[in-house]
Amino acid sequence: DGVIANLKGVCDLADKYQAMVMVNSVNGNEIHPDKADESAYSSNIISGILSAPDLREVVLKGNVVVKDTLVFDRDTSVIIEPGTVFLMKEKTSVYFYGKVTAVGDRDNPIKFVAAIEGRPWGSVAVQGRGASGSVFNYVEFENGSVATRNLIHYTAPFNIHDVDNFEVKNCKIGPNFKGDDAMHVAYATGVIDHCEFVDARSDALDIDISDVAITNNIFYNSGNDGLDIMTSTVRAFNNVFIEAADKGVSVGEWSDVELTKSLFLRNGIGLEVKDKSTVKIKDAVIIDSKDKAINLYNKNKRYYEGGVIDGGTVYLLGNTKVKADKRSSYEIKHIVENILPDIKQWNWHDGVSQSRFKTLVDEVEEKYGK
Repeated sequence: DGVIANLKGVCDLADKYQAMVMVNSVNGNEIHPDKADESAYSSNIISGILSAPDLREVVLKGNVVVKDTLVFDRDTSVIIEPGTVFLMKEKTSVYFYGKVTAVGDRDNPIKFVAAIEGRPWGSVAVQGRGASGSVFNYVEFENGSVATRNLIHYTAPFNIHDVDNFEVKNCKIGPNFKGDDAMHVAYATGVIDHCEFVDARSDALDIDISDVAITNNIFYNSGNDGLDIMTSTVRAFNNVFIEAADKGVSVGEWSDVELTKSLFLRNGIGLEVKDKSTVKIKDAVIIDSKDKAINLYNKNKRYYEGGVIDGGTVYLLGNTKVKADKRSSYEIKHIVENILPDIKQWNWHDGVSQSRFKTLVDEVEEKYGK
């Protein structure tokens, strides 16, 4: 019936530690996600706790009212069921140090949202090798901000750090408050696919020192960059970057990136490559950039080199300016100016909710024709 029950106080030990206490139904042991943090849950979210000798499993469902920060240790595997809604009180966060399986569906997404409008929550952090293999599918993150724990500053509402083989698919990320990023990935390997990054305060997706495949995503209305890559290996296919205030894609600090079938529309700069980074680009369409279509330069003098682009076919419409400083270079086999290819067949995928994107594509086709 939607009544929220606070599990704090289930037993005297919970009051003593001011933390959620659960009991393993197999061996009777008490489970403490974290003795330093309080938590509040709906009455129906804990559906089962299973245990191997060194592994606990927690299943969350229904409405989860997070009054105080939650921490699940690396020995706790968390399953979040479709339709679960985390109602995050101001500045609260959720930390997962073990594997997370958060799988919603199109009609029943999992949500992390502010419990009180206008009062942003902190971060969701998936941290450490114990969380490797974590999956987020049909999960929405809205109105979060930043957090700090164990001397780690989490710059985004959604953070994946030091995790192997993660999957983030069909997720909606943004808007967010404070911080540098809407999603931050560091020291990790994984896949980000069919996601929407909308109205990020600054960078939408920041990739640092990682190896990630980024496919079939839309980046819309980022306050700074749509995709910011540093010291990483990235394979990006069939992505759309729209109206980033600074760059659609920014590649820097010795990164190696493949960009295939990318659409850049009305960004400050479509693509920027710098500081010993190399981008292999193929079948890119860059339309109506406000400053430059492509920019290459040496920003950080520690690298003594700028950016390099090795390209196949690139379509430039409206602003066709490509600039490279003396420490940078580019070789693009075919630059096609002011001819619009069929961008819908390149950059469209089913299920995207942003009607604003569809309208912009229609406007571009009307402006430039075929």
